[in-house]
Amino acid sequence: MRFSRFPVRGAVLATLVAQAACYRNVPVELSQVTPGTPVRVHLTAVAQDRMRQENPGGPRRESLTGKFVRTNGDSVVIGVESTVMEANVRTRTFYSDMPMLRSDLRVVERRELDRRRTTLTVAGLGVGAIAAVLLAVEYGGKSTGTVNPGPGVPEQRIPLGIRFAIP
Repeated sequence: MRFSRFPVRGAVLATLVAQAACYRNVPVELSQVTPGTPVRVHLTAVAQDRMRQENPGGPRRESLTGKFVRTNGDSVVIGVESTVMEANVRTRTFYSDMPMLRSDLRVVERRELDRRRTTLTVAGLGVGAIAAVLLAVEYGGKSTGTVNPGPGVPEQRIPLGIRFAIP
């Protein structure tokens, strides 16, 4: 059976839209963030250059996503999630603390549930599911209600000749 590319891509696109529509990142003041809160921190150009010099082969990062750990005077500690493959069998996820200066942070954002977007997304997916069912019922093919088994297979009996009596 061969799947058409359009429905598969459409399903993937709908899934991505549904996942992205429920949450949004809201800028907050650093003093309002409590430890353990998931945050996204946008870095200044100076911080980006310093990170590139410390890890020249690493990815270029304009922002960091992780959990807020604590503040120490003029520094901030963000727990950044890292995943490591152990023995090429399983992955292990851990948080590594990344200390940064307050002056390195351009914007601090907290992820929040957007009720309006979530409601609209669920309503849209519901309408889409109902439309898909209606289209399948309307254009999905007709059944006659009976199945013609065709000519029957002739019955064959093989005599075994085993005879025994049950007392």
